[in-house]
Amino acid sequence: MASWERSSLSEIARACPPIWSGGIGGATLIIFLGYVAAPSLFALLLTLTGRFDIGFLLCAASGVVCFAIMQSPKLRRPTGER
Repeated sequence: MASWERSSLSEIARACPPIWSGGIGGATLIIFLGYVAAPSLFALLLTLTGRFDIGFLLCAASGVVCFAIMQSPKLRRPTGER
């Protein structure tokens, strides 16, 4: 496990409501699916198109989408609430 994963998982555990214990398991699943699926998808796009830029643009777009989701007001808690 990489050191950044420990930091991100501890932040997920802190941010999850106490009653919802599946946060770390779900986050770990998403991380490891990304390890497997992203390179495979990149290779498939490269094979189909013969271009690297499409795969890199898709990677960048996924980051932008994740950022937009995280900025959603539904995900924000009132200040001071744990």
